[in-house]
Amino acid sequence: MNSGEACAAIADSRGQLLFYTNGIQAWNKLHQPLANGTALGGYAGSSSVTPNSATQGAAIIAKPGSSTEYYIFTVDAAENDLRAGLCYSLVDMSRQGGLGEVVSKATRVPIAVGDGRLTEKLVIVRHANQRDIWVLVHGWNNNLFYGLLVTPTGISAMPVVSGGGPVHQGGSGILPNWNAIGAMKVSPNGRRLALVQFRSAPVELFDFNAGTGIVSNPQQLTSVYTYSNYGVEFSTNSNLLYTTSAEGLMQYDLLTGQSTRLSNTSNFGALQLGPDGKIYQVELSDNHRIDVVQQPDQPGLACAYQPAKYVTPPGMNAYLGLPTVLVTPPVSPTPLVSFGVVGTQVCVGEPSSFTAAVYPAMPSASINWDFGEPAAGPANTAVGLSAQHQYAQAGTYQVTMRVTAASGQVYTYSQPVVILARLATQLRVSGSLCEGQSVTLSVSPTLPAGTLTLGRIGMAPIRLLIRRPLR
Repeated sequence: MNSGEACAAIADSRGQLLFYTNGIQAWNKLHQPLANGTALGGYAGSSSVTPNSATQGAAIIAKPGSSTEYYIFTVDAAENDLRAGLCYSLVDMSRQGGLGEVVSKATRVPIAVGDGRLTEKLVIVRHANQRDIWVLVHGWNNNLFYGLLVTPTGISAMPVVSGGGPVHQGGSGILPNWNAIGAMKVSPNGRRLALVQFRSAPVELFDFNAGTGIVSNPQQLTSVYTYSNYGVEFSTNSNLLYTTSAEGLMQYDLLTGQSTRLSNTSNFGALQLGPDGKIYQVELSDNHRIDVVQQPDQPGLACAYQPAKYVTPPGMNAYLGLPTVLVTPPVSPTPLVSFGVVGTQVCVGEPSSFTAAVYPAMPSASINWDFGEPAAGPANTAVGLSAQHQYAQAGTYQVTMRVTAASGQVYTYSQPVVILARLATQLRVSGSLCEGQSVTLSVSPTLPAGTLTLGRIGMAPIRLLIRRPLR
């Protein structure tokens, strides 16, 4: 199989290969083209050597409740301006004498926010009920996560939407949208999510709720590497995070805040935790080698990073991608408690909205909110499944939700909310004001990246509506 990055495979419960794909075409267990298995929605590209250059451009999951049906999910590539978005195809392995057949393909999943485009990130995670599956993607030109739940009845019509962290947009380089490149991963315990943008140095870290699909509590990890961030993976104990870039391999200790350079080699590629508990890294280098982190749970150099552990034989070159693998968190001994925020960064005078994310549901529980603004007096607190608060001043506030179960057991969760000062802007006019001649209008001062500016020109004075970066 040829693929620059996207690849996925699926086996039965005994570990016997069923089929595999690069997101464009699929092959059966005999390494023959899967019936009707072409044009599956992935980016075919212009190269016959390495098609599909989307970082996590393909994933396969078994349809919950079915012993014969499987979904292939794909996301588009930056080279195609991300136009195709998220698509899925359905494979029925009971057809073609057990070799399988694609019965529907390249069905577009509509995204109602913005222009519907998504980054090259695609993650699959088992729901906390141990049956259903979350399909997670990230929006383009916004900071939104979309979680689609796959159940025995099919794919949810409406995704779970949660926001946080910086807007994903731009990226210097050959392409104007290179920041769409870069991986996203959920930790083995299902509690954390991390991602990188190709041309943005900070590594983004979040909390994840496998029961509700909510992504929350945005944080940023500062890296000494600043160029071409690409691969991401968690250790088996979920406490260490590994990232790759064109400048090398990094390890972040999420408990102590320490970070360690494991290599300074000028190459990068995907990272993937294997079933043997080791992390594998593929490198796009002259010898197409595969590196291994032998003890990924050990902090610092004790993790035993071994470069060039494997070198692929001639004609079997490794490029950038490794297979997208289903993350199956263990059953949680306690309820999963967090909350989503609509508007993790809003302006003074705009309301922030909060919604509890509790799994399993506790209909008889009481939920209390503290918005972290004591000066607001009684308005600083609220009760209920959801709440709103309007902050009086710019700043960072710590919001805390307290859930009290009928048994009296209390669960708390906190995350920050950033309130931005309102911008004082002016409209500048450049050029002649003579009839029939054009003029250039601009806003001063220069607005933050991602700010949306809407204008109206008519017989009345020019009016502008300026919004902070999309969120």
